[in-house]
Amino acid sequence: CSPCSLSSKKPPEKLGWECSANQDVAAVERLFLHSGTMRSSPVSKKGARDPSTVGDQAPNEEDMAHPAQPAISPTETIDCIVEGGLPPALSGALFRVGGLWHYPPKYADDIPLHADGFVSRFRIGNGRVTYAGRFIETDRLRANRELGRMRFGYYRNRASDDDDVALIDASAANTAAFAFAGKLLALKEDGLPYRIDPATLETVGREDFDGAFASRTFTAHPKIDGETGELVTFGYQATGQLSHDVFVYIFGPDARLRNEIRIKMPWLDMIHDIAITRDHVLLPLGGYTVNANGGPIWAWDPDAPARIGILRRDGDGGDLRWFSGPKRCLLHTFNAYSQGDRIILDAPFYVGNPFPFLRSANGGAWQPAYGEAVVRRLSFDLGGDSDQWEEQTLFDTAIGDLGDIDPRRMGREHRYCYGGHETGLAPGEQAVDFPR
Repeated sequence: CSPCSLSSKKPPEKLGWECSANQDVAAVERLFLHSGTMRSSPVSKKGARDPSTVGDQAPNEEDMAHPAQPAISPTETIDCIVEGGLPPALSGALFRVGGLWHYPPKYADDIPLHADGFVSRFRIGNGRVTYAGRFIETDRLRANRELGRMRFGYYRNRASDDDDVALIDASAANTAAFAFAGKLLALKEDGLPYRIDPATLETVGREDFDGAFASRTFTAHPKIDGETGELVTFGYQATGQLSHDVFVYIFGPDARLRNEIRIKMPWLDMIHDIAITRDHVLLPLGGYTVNANGGPIWAWDPDAPARIGILRRDGDGGDLRWFSGPKRCLLHTFNAYSQGDRIILDAPFYVGNPFPFLRSANGGAWQPAYGEAVVRRLSFDLGGDSDQWEEQTLFDTAIGDLGDIDPRRMGREHRYCYGGHETGLAPGEQAVDFPR
């Protein structure tokens, strides 16, 4: 249901995301309720192109015959089918944000990371589960509704948009749901968060923390310190598309700004996630470069080393230090913590580019093995002179690179991390016990 879960070991011709245009509302709801995610079907059912190639191709006639997705926003609250029983004391709500095309993409070979944001809620209580969902009312979606079609081109490539939307915020708010200081936010790393009313799922508007957040972008994976409750977040390309600026922010539990750090990046790369310790912020670079051939913004850079920047949370960025190591795709992290002068980072980093729809800058072919992530432990010696990290593979079993920990341990030493693991029989959850 989230763009962050769309990396795959399947070959490119098997990929493509679009909710079938002839499905009615009830059918779409059943997909959500029974599978827990939107099913995938080819963006173009005939004449489909290899997602690893990009060109100036508009949707074909079959795409245009179905100009919009089913009108499933808003949905009325409906009861879910519960198999088995629910613990009587279990009460609350699960919110999730993912991508769903409201209109077919402007170009048939655009990628799923560009789909419109859709927020869902599962409310649990009294042995019952209800579901509701609706599209997030972004500036982009409102602009598209004016003409009844997608006016924004390839993923984060503003040069491919219609000319008359150049000044409109293009964020789809489609990656993650995040709660902080009593507010529910929909996040996407290319724009500011959108605030969502948790009762109605209506979009309240964009969130800039009462003007304290000056970056134009906000990560999809901020972190909340497990002891202090502080929010540590950042935006890259903070002053505009393709800018080298990164702004890092520390907010107190009351959402008041405690520190702002502004740094310049030596390279243009994706910074999708962060990790924190009690005193430091880690910025892993994804391993990409700007796509010089048109199409989506990013291309995999197989020749660049893996890089992670480390800086103090209470500083001004002057202590920023870059470390490098074996080439990986550094997307998501589990957690980091300090041991004396060393910082330890546990993360399920990929072997290579996990996205078959993002081409390689050197023209190399995508390999299914790139979509395998294993749990690695990286060690950074802040007291030494080396700019190389030490790396250890803790488990050689491939897992999904989206994981979690007990939030009370965020930024502190942990023992367990949780991640999706496919056994070959059925997907499930496994706890990873980390050696001390």
